[in-house]
Amino acid sequence: MSLDLEVKKTGDSLRIGYGGYLHMRVEILNTIQSGLGDKFKKESFSGQKFYSNEVFNAIKKLKLNNFIFHSDCDGYLTYRDIKKTLGVLENYDFSNTEWSKTINSFINLLKIARDNKSYIDYY
Repeated sequence: MSLDLEVKKTGDSLRIGYGGYLHMRVEILNTIQSGLGDKFKKESFSGQKFYSNEVFNAIKKLKLNNFIFHSDCDGYLTYRDIKKTLGVLENYDFSNTEWSKTINSFINLLKIARDNKSYIDYY
């Protein structure tokens, strides 16, 4: 099973497995703040209804909450959220991560959406 992310105006897309989408987010968070991605992953599988204040507030402070907490089933990432997410991700080097190719593909998709003033559809 997979998740498709598509720029609505252009049709550019990225297909990623549900597990891959989680791992990509974990790698992004660990690159930005050591251990945050691991805490996010642990809490994602803890059975809790909500994330701890520590994890939630750290991700919100990074201005990545709309991307990180986005459903991996369906919905969309708004143009505003894309600009915010891209504004953060462009400040980091993900080349030394296990998921660098996927992260760079995702960042490229965000750029396409931003440049076309579009949103990204999740399905």
